[in-house]
Amino acid sequence: MITNKFPNKITNKLELNEALNAGSHAWPGGYPLVLVMADNEVLCWDCFRQEYSLIAQTLPPREVILDPQWTPSFIEVNWENNSLHCGNCDALIECAYPFEEEEEKEKEN
Repeated sequence: MITNKFPNKITNKLELNEALNAGSHAWPGGYPLVLVMADNEVLCWDCFRQEYSLIAQTLPPREVILDPQWTPSFIEVNWENNSLHCGNCDALIECAYPFEEEEEKEKEN
């Protein structure tokens, strides 16, 4: 069950499905979530949805892992990382609390 306590470990397909169905933002709070993979890369929610079959095949029950880089570890909130990019599509991932200095620099540019 996906809760408001993070990180939430993903150890089986049921937990993976619950995470996907819970949506891209935590409740309560609306904080942006990312899927952290076993190799410590992160996926944005769009890539999580698009690559679901590759991710799901790495979880039990399985006969063989075809591509271990798709093994999920946990769901986490991106609290303050303004420069976090998806490891698959390179999209910038929203953060819950952007640093004010970086916001001011963006406004100046």
